[in-house]
Amino acid sequence: MIQCQHRGSPPSSTSTPLSHRIIASITSAAQFHRVRKIAVNGEHFCAFGYRLSLEDIIALEINGAIEDIRIRQLNLLIYPDPSICRPSKTLILTTEEPLMDFLDVPITVDIGNEFRVGTRLFINGRLKLLPHSFYVNLQKGKTIYPHPIIPLHLNPRFLYGNSAPYVVMNCWNCGTWAHEERHQGHLSWMPGRDFLLIIHCEYEGYTIWLDNKVIGEFGHRMKSSIIDTLRISGDVVLYQLSMSHI
Repeated sequence: MIQCQHRGSPPSSTSTPLSHRIIASITSAAQFHRVRKIAVNGEHFCAFGYRLSLEDIIALEINGAIEDIRIRQLNLLIYPDPSICRPSKTLILTTEEPLMDFLDVPITVDIGNEFRVGTRLFINGRLKLLPHSFYVNLQKGKTIYPHPIIPLHLNPRFLYGNSAPYVVMNCWNCGTWAHEERHQGHLSWMPGRDFLLIIHCEYEGYTIWLDNKVIGEFGHRMKSSIIDTLRISGDVVLYQLSMSHI
């Protein structure tokens, strides 16, 4: 773990969490399948595959306009570990009030109400230009490791070879992905255009609406009531998150 203070003006980019206080956690290959994961201020920032074995690393070099550097080496059983550094902001989504601020992607949001039959999740946003993909997870748990349980993984894909855009739906349980379902056909997502994505929890499963059109359904494979976290990542800009119950 590296702790330091940034010297001088903060970075001009608003898309990066690197500001005055930086905490980077570099985890072990055994835990994360030969991928370094880096957390900034208690939130996962990026991953980088190993190109050298850990045994070949003998030094750490830090350059740039930073000061008050403190370094600790430790083994992590949880990543990101809130006991090392808690995120600067905790977002909680309830049926009482929508979220409209601090919605930079990737984003992790606590769900403050039980996610049960009749619950609807509204995601207002814009698809980026030249999008590759994005995903929405309704999950139990906020950590990257151990892997959270995911009753619903919704993954629109736009630039996968020569195939037409499609939506993948799946769930994660017992340490693995289950059988995925692909929903193809006309998708009204347009690069650079606003959209309204609605996830409606019903008795048999989840119904997915894009604007005024149903684009897919995903049957329950585990109880929706275990869902306590919303995770969104990928090529989208978010305007508002809201929930309702009918």
